[in-house]
Amino acid sequence: MRNEVYQKYQEKILQSHGNPQYAKVHMKLKDIIEGDFFNQYIKTGTISMLSEGRPGLDNTYSLHDGMSK
Repeated sequence: MRNEVYQKYQEKILQSHGNPQYAKVHMKLKDIIEGDFFNQYIKTGTISMLSEGRPGLDNTYSLHDGMSK
C-alpha cells in the first residue's frame, strides 16, 4: 500500500516538475548572485543550493525557490 502511494506521488511530481537533476559545482558566491546565472536560475526559483561547510562554524548559505535560507 505504501509503495503504491509513493509511486502515485512520484508520478505526479514528475508530471508537474519534470525529472529532477543534481549537479555539484564550484562557484564563488559573487558568480551566483550576479549576471545570467542569477537571472536564469535564482530569480525564477528553479534551483535549490547548499554551500559546503559546517553550519554554526563556517559561513554557509542555502537557496530554495529563489530565497536565501
